[in-house]
Amino acid sequence: MHILRRFIKPTELAAMCRAHGLEPGPFHGVRPRLDCAFFKMLASGRGSRDVRYVVTESLGTGHGGVAHRG
Repeated sequence: MHILRRFIKPTELAAMCRAHGLEPGPFHGVRPRLDCAFFKMLASGRGSRDVRYVVTESLGTGHGGVAHRG
């Protein structure tokens, strides 16, 4: 489960990359697939390897990307 106050925003992550000589590429959003495994995890309050994720345009719930040496 996420602890939102510890969530690093994409703009913060890009700044961290640049501070270390890296040029961030595009970020992609990631969110859990809303299926039985996801709702079972929510009900139990425990993580599950059965939960699957999908790529999305929204960076609101999670994100990933790449960075290259500048």
